[in-house]
Amino acid sequence: MPCSLSLVLLLLPICGAFVKNYRYLDICGNHNAKKFYIDYGTSGVLLADFENRAVDSGGGSTEGKCTVDFITCPSCVIEIKFKYLNISRTCNKSPMFSECNCDYLLIYETSYKDASGEQFCGKFLKGNASELEYTSKTRFATVDYIFTQEYGRAFSLEFSAKRNRVVLEGYPKWDHMNNLNQNIMSPYFPHRYPSDLNTEHVIECHSREPCRISIIFTDFLIAESSILEFFDFNGQRMYVISGNIFRPLPVVTSGPSLTMRFYANGATNMGFKATYSFILSNLDASAFKPNLGCGGEINNLGGGITMMNMVPDKAQFFDCIWIIKPPVHFLYRKTHLYVKVTNFSDFAGMAELVLRQGLTSSEPAVEVLRYPLSRFNPLEEKEHVVPINQGFYINLRGLFKPQSRVALVYAAFNYKECFSGLDFLCHNMRCISTLLNCDGFDHCGDNSDESADCTDDPRDHREFSKIPNFLFPKAETYGDLTTATIIFFTCTFGLIGVIFAMALVLYRVNIRARHQRQIQDHMETINAILEEGAIEMEEEISRSDDPPDYEPPPEYSDVIQYIRKVTSGNLYKQKSRVRPLKTCSMIGVDGMVASTSRSCQTTPVKTPQSPPPDYEQIHATVDVNQPGTSSNNIEPPNFPENVSNEETSFLAKLKDLRRRISTCEIATISRRHSIAEEKLRGYFSDSELPLKFNLKKIVSNRRNYSSDDILTVN
Repeated sequence: MPCSLSLVLLLLPICGAFVKNYRYLDICGNHNAKKFYIDYGTSGVLLADFENRAVDSGGGSTEGKCTVDFITCPSCVIEIKFKYLNISRTCNKSPMFSECNCDYLLIYETSYKDASGEQFCGKFLKGNASELEYTSKTRFATVDYIFTQEYGRAFSLEFSAKRNRVVLEGYPKWDHMNNLNQNIMSPYFPHRYPSDLNTEHVIECHSREPCRISIIFTDFLIAESSILEFFDFNGQRMYVISGNIFRPLPVVTSGPSLTMRFYANGATNMGFKATYSFILSNLDASAFKPNLGCGGEINNLGGGITMMNMVPDKAQFFDCIWIIKPPVHFLYRKTHLYVKVTNFSDFAGMAELVLRQGLTSSEPAVEVLRYPLSRFNPLEEKEHVVPINQGFYINLRGLFKPQSRVALVYAAFNYKECFSGLDFLCHNMRCISTLLNCDGFDHCGDNSDESADCTDDPRDHREFSKIPNFLFPKAETYGDLTTATIIFFTCTFGLIGVIFAMALVLYRVNIRARHQRQIQDHMETINAILEEGAIEMEEEISRSDDPPDYEPPPEYSDVIQYIRKVTSGNLYKQKSRVRPLKTCSMIGVDGMVASTSRSCQTTPVKTPQSPPPDYEQIHATVDVNQPGTSSNNIEPPNFPENVSNEETSFLAKLKDLRRRISTCEIATISRRHSIAEEKLRGYFSDSELPLKFNLKKIVSNRRNYSSDDILTVN
């Protein structure tokens, strides 16, 4: 897919220049050490045609260097073709025809200089020799011109950007259907591929017979976000995989072509490698689909790999890959990895077992076993020891029958610092995991971990060696302190988060409940208003309409007794001859009962029905013209200065009483006690003085009289 022109133009002022057509670029002129962005379909010419000044005045030579960088789109590559080349291969030294000596043109890709670098030198004219070409596998390409002398015109080459599409063609025949070099891999595998890589591989079969294509992966180490897509000859997508699996299943087309597209999707890893084959006519495709249900990635401290009784009766082809790489962790402190093949026998056909020092199929092999074994080369249990960070890549391909047997032993060890309870010390001073003791496999190399004492050991697991399939023992207790620490902190922070969330919820519930209570406190419903009104009405109805309390005037008997105390001696002498008044009760002004007479039992008590009449009414009923009655005789007493309002009210009532006595009862008293009315009127007038002196005493002993307490005097 071509590059976006807008993206290139944005990068233009930062990194270099962008031109649609490059006519002539001088590598050692104004374009030296510059970067050129080439869009899809763009081409140009790069040359070295100048008078260089590499030779100094003393005749000595100094190495010079000119360079140019080309960059294209992620789905594009850069193709370079030489038109002219005239660079010395010998540099005035002994002739060398296999490689360049001192002056040369180096073309490489920036991120893969060691894997992609290629030197060009010698004499080449287009037309009289095969073309010299270089095609990058990524979007980057760098051209370095290294020289020590003048060449005038050293080289001329043409560059262009094209789609990153690789076409692989095959011409299978019955006698030569496949070969050993039919591989597809990511750019410069096992180097890490670029994170913006987009590639396409097309496999085409050219044959008179019906042809199909099968592809099997031998390495699959891509990132989880990277994907691979497979399309059949008719363009239908067959299969999509990502890097979250160990190894894909075999892919077989239904026609003569296969298209595979790879997208890095912003991630990077070691990449992939696959082998493709052609299937002619009506050959059974199952023969090209081996059983991949074996193998895997091994990352523990040791164990055994066994393959026994893999098929019940019919022979079956297996293709297994194991990658052994124990964890490198400070808790284990293991430094080396040990691998040994202990059994490889009784196959139904050809079988091959390859051990490689590394993690990919591109690493060098340390042991290759092929069945049937030669009598001159029987199975030798060779042990292979490598640094633990390198690991082993083991590949087994063979036709199995029920009697076939394969057994491999591996273990991680170190030569010092054995931990008690975690490690087992072998006789050869190797420290292996204690889980590998008495398991039926020789992990020490001298078989000291499988001694005769294993019979009495409660951890005797020698039956593991008889398990028909694979054995990857794992530690029952946690062995990774980092994992345990992460779990601990995760649980701790999770618990803190739960507590905080609960506290927050309780706080919000409390706030809401308080808010609801405030609303209910301030809410007055219609029912409550009606009930409150009803209660007030009931109180008003039940409240008695009692008249207000009035202070009744003193009784006549009280007045008479008082008069008796202050009267003259003549009045006192005549008192023995006068019949005493009948009084029911003598109620003083202090509110206490003074005396009670037996005659009161027959005297009816008459309770006034209303308060006494006002002064104005009484005054209106009294005939001031009546003989012996004069308004001048009825004068209010002189009150002391310190008399209060209540006392003044009481004295006013007393004044009213005196007025009544003086106007209405003087005649009665005169008749009963034989006292002349004139004397009584003079007495009442003369008694003002003693009344003034006794006023405080009368006021202090007063009581509030009601209408029920007023008794009439007969």
